[in-house]
Amino acid sequence: MGKAVTAIVSALVAFGFAATLSVAVVFGEDFDDERIDDEPDHSLCTMEPAATTELDAERARIASIIIAEGQKAGVERRGLVVALAAAAVESRLRNLPYGDRDSLGVFQQRPSAGWGSPAQLMDPAYSAAAFFGGPGGPNATNGASEPPGLLDIPGWQSMPIGDAAQAVQRSAFPDRYAEFEDDARAWLAQLSGEGGTGCEASLPIREGDYRITDRFGFREHPITGEWKLHDGLDFAASAGTPVIAVAGGEVTFVGFRPWAGPHLVEVDHADGFSSSYGHMASADVTAGDTIAAGQQIGTVGNEGLSTGPHLHLTILDGTATAIDPEDWFAGYGVTP
Repeated sequence: MGKAVTAIVSALVAFGFAATLSVAVVFGEDFDDERIDDEPDHSLCTMEPAATTELDAERARIASIIIAEGQKAGVERRGLVVALAAAAVESRLRNLPYGDRDSLGVFQQRPSAGWGSPAQLMDPAYSAAAFFGGPGGPNATNGASEPPGLLDIPGWQSMPIGDAAQAVQRSAFPDRYAEFEDDARAWLAQLSGEGGTGCEASLPIREGDYRITDRFGFREHPITGEWKLHDGLDFAASAGTPVIAVAGGEVTFVGFRPWAGPHLVEVDHADGFSSSYGHMASADVTAGDTIAAGQQIGTVGNEGLSTGPHLHLTILDGTATAIDPEDWFAGYGVTP
């Protein structure tokens, strides 16, 4: 693109106008652009796996206590999975009065390490609350827990489940927590009333209806010529193709941004992550809506600084820093 055109585009952006430049053809075949309803399309979702280890009545009781204590502490769903996986490894979800050295209880915490007294650690509710920690935990002083619980670990939300559990437990065998991740997800779905049909993550466009045309990383902007970070993942698709929420949460913004056009949608997933959907032709949600993974939120368009119909998906972590969406998807076993 010549310098004159680049200058015009830069001027438009400076004055807050949407610059839509259609210099690419629509990718793929024409797809059915019939709107889907507001019910999530679970065919797009990462579903909870079936548990390979079934819980008897006592283990189900202890797992329910862990879930309840996490919910009291305001721990999001992912953190509950971390706790269940950790407890499954440490005690097989049993309240053991013995363990390595002075370890005991569901999480095999040690009184000598400051987790609590033996009587306290034999109470599954206390033990779970100590595992979650944070400013409201039973070992909290000056706004944090010591020993650190899950809520005291910086960036735990973006860690693999097993790594987050290890950050709390500090085991000599750090790789073992990942063994029970799938079981923990299934137990949580069963015990929280989801019936094993909970949906954690979704592709933003149906498989077969898109192709990836640009990935996360630094590049020369195809319109402005500026060398900058491409902070998301581009899904090229026919105009009007349904765009799907990648995870559940609250819609925090719907409106205009120069780069994205008039229908940018931003969603807070309440787990330290948020997502945004740019260049859409329409938005089917409004700020304040609560949505589910797999629910349609808009349609593919060619708005803003765009070189053809596509969706630009951005994922932000808890520090509002853009991360590679493919890494986020990988945490749910999804490959765009």
